Amino acid sequence: MPQRRLNWLSEPLKWMINNEKFNVMKNKNTGYLFTKAYFKLDRTPRNYQTETNNENEEEKLVINNLSDRSQKILEENLSPNNDLTETFETNKGFRTFELTTVYPGLLAGSGYMHDIKSKEAFKLGFFFDHTTGLPVIPGSSVKGVLRDAFEKAGGKYVEELLGDLGVSNNTFFEKLKIDSVKKPVSVLVAHIFHGCQIKSKTNNDGKTEYFCEPLPIYHRDKFFDAFPVATAEQKFLADDYITPHPDPLKNPVPLRFLKVRPGVTFRFVFELHDFKNENGDIILTAGQKLELFKKILLDLGVGAKTNVGYGQFKDYSENDSENVETKTSPRLNEGKTIENIQSGDVLEARIINLKGGIQIDTEIPGMDFSQRLIGVSPKNFTLGQVIKVKVVINEKKGKKYYKFENIDE
Repeated sequence: MPQRRLNWLSEPLKWMINNEKFNVMKNKNTGYLFTKAYFKLDRTPRNYQTETNNENEEEKLVINNLSDRSQKILEENLSPNNDLTETFETNKGFRTFELTTVYPGLLAGSGYMHDIKSKEAFKLGFFFDHTTGLPVIPGSSVKGVLRDAFEKAGGKYVEELLGDLGVSNNTFFEKLKIDSVKKPVSVLVAHIFHGCQIKSKTNNDGKTEYFCEPLPIYHRDKFFDAFPVATAEQKFLADDYITPHPDPLKNPVPLRFLKVRPGVTFRFVFELHDFKNENGDIILTAGQKLELFKKILLDLGVGAKTNVGYGQFKDYSENDSENVETKTSPRLNEGKTIENIQSGDVLEARIINLKGGIQIDTEIPGMDFSQRLIGVSPKNFTLGQVIKVKVVINEKKGKKYYKFENIDE
């Protein structure tokens, strides 16, 4: 490099490298630290001596202090400012549940490239949300795990779970009025994952044919990213190692990778709708779908390396002294439907979420929107508690809006 160019570079570079305020890892977006700043080069000239006459002097591009950079990522805390609860407000009809990671943790996005020739570096990729920098489970991954479960054991696995929710094959087909389809699972797959409704028509030979009619986009089930909302400790990331053996006669090569710690709670978010037949009769409620999804994720897990224990969860309610009552208990408000409810009616409701307000479930068919309790503090309630609420119905431009007020003392 010409001497004139080296003289111009040396002082700014000295300041940038030696000044403590200049730190490529100062950004608080953890995803940015892992995917961008981690690989950022320090532009360090080989020689700062201004009296040198070597015109071939070049800059040496190096990545310094990988160990420090890795440690900074591990020391990041789950900031309350990154909580995405406000994204899914009560009036948007989202349904949620929360699951907590268990040992050894969660690994997602390991297929992404993150390789660098250093023993101190993280060798496997990881998936972070671009905007918040939080480790998230993509909605497509959640949908894929659930979709795969419907094929498990030829659909019998999901049929057993439906039976636990009180949905038997006989009642399912009786309401559906489809005789030619042998598996209710195939009908649910079309509705939940393909966004279409099974309908019938009579052909020219007088025989009944069944076809899949696409649902309007607003009536299709949607799967959103699952994001962390709480952690047993402030830190939410940890490192781990795998030790592949390229040669049976040589020592293994340890590969360091990043994972989500055990004890981190993720919120899974869906927009679900009741599954109805052609006559509008409800076959599977949105609440039953939510419970079905929850059972599947608790059984099968999500993410990479689930066969060796990663990606497994426990119910978030198990972290509390009182667990949420299971859905196998008698359904609340038996005989009630959304059509025969009037303003002022008193109903029973189960508290299913205390984050970002009080989310309740009246377990009434047709109420496939998020139900919230207004005018009270979450501190006065516990998860799973059954309370009495009064319905307040306001009608605007032909559309009904439901509110629920607590009347328990």
